[in-house]
Amino acid sequence: MSTDTGTTSPQSSYSRVLLKWDAVRRRVRLGPGSKTALLLDFSIIPLMIEELISLGACEFALDLHQDEFDYLIQHFPPTFKNRVFLATKAARVIAQVNAILEPVFEEHKINGFTGTSVGLETRHVNESTTVISALCFGLHDFLLGIENHLQVDVDVELLSSATNIIRTQSRNPRTRANMAVLSGLFSSYQPTELEVPVLRSCAPDRLVELFSQFVEDETYQRLSKEAYGFGTIPTHIERSRVVFARLARQIVMKPAFKNIMNLGSKMITAATHIPAPDSDLAVSVLSRGYLPPIASLSAAKEKAVASYERCNPVFLPPREFRGAELVD
Repeated sequence: MSTDTGTTSPQSSYSRVLLKWDAVRRRVRLGPGSKTALLLDFSIIPLMIEELISLGACEFALDLHQDEFDYLIQHFPPTFKNRVFLATKAARVIAQVNAILEPVFEEHKINGFTGTSVGLETRHVNESTTVISALCFGLHDFLLGIENHLQVDVDVELLSSATNIIRTQSRNPRTRANMAVLSGLFSSYQPTELEVPVLRSCAPDRLVELFSQFVEDETYQRLSKEAYGFGTIPTHIERSRVVFARLARQIVMKPAFKNIMNLGSKMITAATHIPAPDSDLAVSVLSRGYLPPIASLSAAKEKAVASYERCNPVFLPPREFRGAELVD
């Protein structure tokens, strides 16, 4: 998770995505004569970025510690360095999650949420605490999207269901009130299908070059602004959908792109109405003027893993293990 100081990108009106990727690992030896271990390989991140053109994304947020971010960004292709930034307000978001769920934690003997784990003893794990854990992580990404004006990949139906389960099982009026607010927010989201530009398969080096062309293209930038508009309050979702589709068609017909792109479709979920801010919690959440659009990254993750396996990029281990020796 990030800190609240460091390399950031100013708020812009272009679409920005909270970057998530499927973990890939390589077997390494940590030192002479030492045992081998499996370490994360962060070289998949640029491959993941290349797969997100269909979202109209121009910028990408990483939720990491500052020192890890500074280390990784040095190894990204130059094209991506000015497009990737460190998500801000991480400490504030974690505090918000803990404040909203404090009465829930009290009821279930949970020692808070750190951003990467839920303070739960094994003996207290049950169906209810599993639901609460899922809500913690989903709410964290949702609030991080609000603070940084990002598209996020969360299961809004699961989050809505979790708030309803917790509310019906709780005897604490604070818990029920907070869950009612969250339920109202999540239930305001509705899916809509978008026509999107989709890249055909090509070599990774060519993808880097194409990404640079896209983000500098005027029509793509307009598409990105429309994608950003799915999160602004109030959301004019039907107008944005129509304009987005028109721009997507223009992009795939451009002489520079028509031989490498097809017109495809993608589901995006956005808030179609704004719940009445009838509590301090609702006022706090809605005060940012933005409710993050939700788009699944699952297909992009699968393609990024396939690219990773096909092209075998240079190993990029976590910063503290940068001297590790590959053994496979």
